[in-house]
Amino acid sequence: MLDRTISSYSQRATEYIEVLGSIEGMDPLDIALIKDWGCNVEGAILDAGAGPGHWSGLLEKCGCDVYGMDMVPEFVTTAAQHFPDVEFVYGNILNVPFRDSLFDGVLAWYSLIHMESDTCAYALKELARILKPGGTILVGAFLGDHDQAFDHAITQAFYFSEDRLSELLTVAGFCICSVQKRHPDNARPHISIVAERI
Repeated sequence: MLDRTISSYSQRATEYIEVLGSIEGMDPLDIALIKDWGCNVEGAILDAGAGPGHWSGLLEKCGCDVYGMDMVPEFVTTAAQHFPDVEFVYGNILNVPFRDSLFDGVLAWYSLIHMESDTCAYALKELARILKPGGTILVGAFLGDHDQAFDHAITQAFYFSEDRLSELLTVAGFCICSVQKRHPDNARPHISIVAERI
């Protein structure tokens, strides 16, 4: 599944970057949420699944100490070119190339949507590993019946229910702080959760 996801994004990286690679194309509510969360993180943030780097760039402009990581080489290259003040590394959230308890915040914005429950559970435990106790994670995903697959524009993706995503975070060592859900017109429902590393 992971190899297919990497291959699918690599094949359409140029198109993805053109359509979704800038903050200007993002939902203002998402921008406000991520900025507010990032400004309340006192320390280093990892943008896990940074894509072309636009969220990392936003956080850096807000004064955050942010690092970006992605498993698609084309995204890492583009992000480093567009946001030279942010350090970007190649890696994936199943094997994060950072030591334990290094970060105070992790942004996982639609970084888990191509994973079924078992894989997602492992990824969240890995993200918990690199977070300091008291650090927070912000997760964004598509809201729906958990593990229901759908044809995402790039490759197969999955919906997350509030209960199941909260359970996965709790089992991984997090305490749920806040949940937001939106049902925008002409778009799939959205869920975001902020959780604290215990």
